Amino acid sequence: MKQKVIATYESTPYTSRAFKASSPLRLEAISALFGFKSKELGSCRVLELGCSFGANIIYAALNAPSAEFVGIDISPVHIQKAQKIAKDIGAKNLEFLEADICEIIADEKALKSLGKFDYIIAHGLYSWVDDRAKDALFMLISKTLSQNGLAYVSFNAYPGWKQRDILRDLMLFSTSHLERDDERLSRAKSVLKALLAYANSFDENSEQRAVFSKAFLEHAKDICELYDDFYLMHEHFELSNDPKYLSQFVTHASKFDLAYLLDSSLSASFFDAMNKILLRPSLTERIKAEQYSDFLSMRCFRAAILSHSKLAKARESALLGRLESLELKSVYYRGDFDIARHEITAKNGSVVLNTSAKALAQALNNFYPSFVSISELADAINTEPKSICALLLQLVFIGAVEISAKKLEFPAYEKGKTRLKESLRGYLEYFATTSKPKISLAGYMGEILSLEPYEAHLALLFDGKRDIKELCDDFINYLEKNNIDLKDEQTGLFGLRKDYDFMLNYTKQIAKTLQNSGFFEKIE
Repeated sequence: MKQKVIATYESTPYTSRAFKASSPLRLEAISALFGFKSKELGSCRVLELGCSFGANIIYAALNAPSAEFVGIDISPVHIQKAQKIAKDIGAKNLEFLEADICEIIADEKALKSLGKFDYIIAHGLYSWVDDRAKDALFMLISKTLSQNGLAYVSFNAYPGWKQRDILRDLMLFSTSHLERDDERLSRAKSVLKALLAYANSFDENSEQRAVFSKAFLEHAKDICELYDDFYLMHEHFELSNDPKYLSQFVTHASKFDLAYLLDSSLSASFFDAMNKILLRPSLTERIKAEQYSDFLSMRCFRAAILSHSKLAKARESALLGRLESLELKSVYYRGDFDIARHEITAKNGSVVLNTSAKALAQALNNFYPSFVSISELADAINTEPKSICALLLQLVFIGAVEISAKKLEFPAYEKGKTRLKESLRGYLEYFATTSKPKISLAGYMGEILSLEPYEAHLALLFDGKRDIKELCDDFINYLEKNNIDLKDEQTGLFGLRKDYDFMLNYTKQIAKTLQNSGFFEKIE
């Protein structure tokens, strides 16, 4: 089985991406909010299992140079490339190891050499390995997680994945006679396109069309038109793809003295299907309510945060959503809102913009992109912190407001005062010189940034020695020298590097993107 798994990654390497929900900064902030007292990121140890090329921890390692990061993957292709990238970009606090978690568990010496970790990340691993490896994963977490440490484990979830299972089964059935990955992908997409054509040939109100749910057809369409081939190979064609109900996952983790605390999204743990905050008499009842909510929402993915069982018992009151101003004062907040709209809409819910919500949103806008305390927000709208606790918590739970365990200031670019962080120069050089990067570019909080190589080159020019106009001039010269045309997405016109106003605005937009994602530092 091990060799088959390795072979699939050698055949179709998985492009490595950062996942904000699993960010060590996210885990640290959740720890602070719920009083878990995990170690601060600046001096902690972080382990990622199934790290691929390392995108999910490289950015964090560069932004926390005093912390220690370790990535483990079974694929030599992934690890060798990850080691080279880390070396090239100058990430000295980052180590990548080629290893099988099943073999680590069986080797006391190897297990001891790893030591303890304050944060453990296993994104895209649990559902995609067999039962033996699932047990090994939980065993490894149980043995290497520090006393107050947190572990992030994502998995495909039922009931939402039931419909996707049908598509996966169809793709496997229709390609069982083929061996080459490209042939299997082509055949599978062809079959799904035929399925879509068949379903769409019926009137939307007909009985024949009614057998296909909207979600089912939309996912089939996404497979044909949206998803990358490497994702499809390691999702729908993977040797193992074993979704679980939350209740099954929780029971499995408990066998290794690991407790399910909450979902990294927070909304999945503290909102019911009607976006009402859940308050339950016990953690068991809250988890049961989450499972019912998963049925109502047809949830297909979970981002679970685990700890040792003892920690969950100690913080049960907070885990039931009974957070008071003391907890909310332990973290910092930021948000960016369109005040003109009727409501604040985020991925996991919405909040009506009444007078109180509008005042809080405006205060957050005034501080953005920096993080601020609840006391600063209360002072800004001339009220007491406790009067905005419930509203602020609701905005955090739906994902409209980001949280941080420490006060973060993201300064704007200004000649002589700020510059691109020196620790990120090698990181951006990689994206400026690589046409097909193996990793995604991520900001301070783990958000993915889409920068073209020439935009990454522009980012490298923010050295604190040039003002925006000088940067713009140098950028234009670079584009001219390399015969690169920019496109105005609104008009579709090319050659706009010759339009100075457009180019100046373009340069300012890149500067703002870099500022919002924490790429600048003050010059000492």
